[in-house]
Amino acid sequence: MDAKARDKALERARSLEKGGQGDAAAKLFREAGALEDAARVLGALRRPRDAAQLLLDSLGVPAAQAGGLDPPGKKRALMAAIFLGRAGENQTAVQVFMALGEQQRAVELLQKAGDAVGAARIASMKPGEFDTG
Repeated sequence: MDAKARDKALERARSLEKGGQGDAAAKLFREAGALEDAARVLGALRRPRDAAQLLLDSLGVPAAQAGGLDPPGKKRALMAAIFLGRAGENQTAVQVFMALGEQQRAVELLQKAGDAVGAARIASMKPGEFDTG
């Protein structure tokens, strides 16, 4: 898709989103390569698992290796982890948070989920101690 076609697709996707056609907007955002926008729309449609999967698939590395990504990749990984937490996929979310060095977010997620033991275990770890594999 060339730049002009991409801009037109993004404009159309925004219009669809504003018009309440989230599924169509998410699809068009994805096709235009605007993955963060597609994920945001999926999240608004209460489809956090789909949003997370879209972002994780775009990373090109396993979730546990998210810490080695470039800054835009790390941002997508962080968004994916947040969506995973909302979807109840706590184990994978914690894995991504820890790979990104976001230990406190991992602890908070487990506390909110009622996993006090898991939260305490993560909180007591030193940097690099978490096995992300």
